[in-house]
Amino acid sequence: MDTEALLARVGELTAQLDEAGEELAGALMELYGEALERIVDAVADEGSDALKARLLDDGTIASVLLMHGLYPVPLEDRVREALESVRPYMESHGGAVELVSLEDGVARIRLEGHCRGCSASASTLELGIRQALEASAPDLEGLVVDGVLEEPTHGPPPGAILLPMAGGAAPVAPAPAAHVDEQTCELCPIGISGEHKHLIHLEERRIVCVCATCWALRSGDAEFRPVGNRRVWLDDLQITGEQWAAFAIPIGLAFFMISSVTGSVIALYPSPAGATESELDLRAWSSVCAANPELQLEPDSEALVVNRLADPPQHMIVPIDAAYGLVGVVKSSWEGITGGAGVADAVAQYLEDLRARPAVGA
Repeated sequence: MDTEALLARVGELTAQLDEAGEELAGALMELYGEALERIVDAVADEGSDALKARLLDDGTIASVLLMHGLYPVPLEDRVREALESVRPYMESHGGAVELVSLEDGVARIRLEGHCRGCSASASTLELGIRQALEASAPDLEGLVVDGVLEEPTHGPPPGAILLPMAGGAAPVAPAPAAHVDEQTCELCPIGISGEHKHLIHLEERRIVCVCATCWALRSGDAEFRPVGNRRVWLDDLQITGEQWAAFAIPIGLAFFMISSVTGSVIALYPSPAGATESELDLRAWSSVCAANPELQLEPDSEALVVNRLADPPQHMIVPIDAAYGLVGVVKSSWEGITGGAGVADAVAQYLEDLRARPAVGA
């Protein structure tokens, strides 16, 4: 049984219910909830530890328990567990994250420290925090982020505007190149410069900063791929309003990548809190590809950036690390609730700068 497809179908049918149907669905939920509560109580009283662990490890069962407020592990414990899972990676980059409070289902976390990495790496790190929380605490009703990781030591990507994250500290200017502290390869202790190579971790969809030796030795590993090096401006690419609506992306800016791990097309759209990830309906993506034969993406290593904030819209195939760098640009230029005019200007300039830069050989 395809659980995700079933849940999606339930959502579609629920939206079509009339008043009587809603009342019937509510009554059935109460009945099943009461029965499920008795089952949980029986397992707690007489079930083995192995049985309890097996039930909690089943994602579908866990989702139903959460839906009825019966999951036995408190929300705060699960939030702390999620943050602990990303702590080693953050500490390896000189950063830290802690839970400040959890009230009415809303978690407040604090980012601290100096994240020794480039903007693409930092963006995937923040996405990792969000994904860890979504996996361990899907019932979390909100997330508030205090503080902001300092800018990378070798400066922001082209077009970046150094503005604080909402609730964060004052803007921090990049250090002059002459005073840059050497960054360290993530796969060995060798120092690397600001202009270093990247690998993409396939399972985690995380940018890894590496030295030339590790890039050469590890590019063929099962868990890694080298990032792409194409920068192709697609002046004639057309995406209709109907096609864009089928993607269900709430803003006019996103980048799209093909994941060889999941066999799906992933859309990521930026916000002041980082990147939000969404798996696309393959029919909607196929419709765009059929109308634009020039749209050919290498899985994992490159992305299509679509900027409908510009007039006319901008479309560009870029290396995947440059796509994640765009997330940092949006976050640093976001103002207020809607983002402000600075976001559109910063994104357009970032893409123009990418277009002007010579491709870096892989």
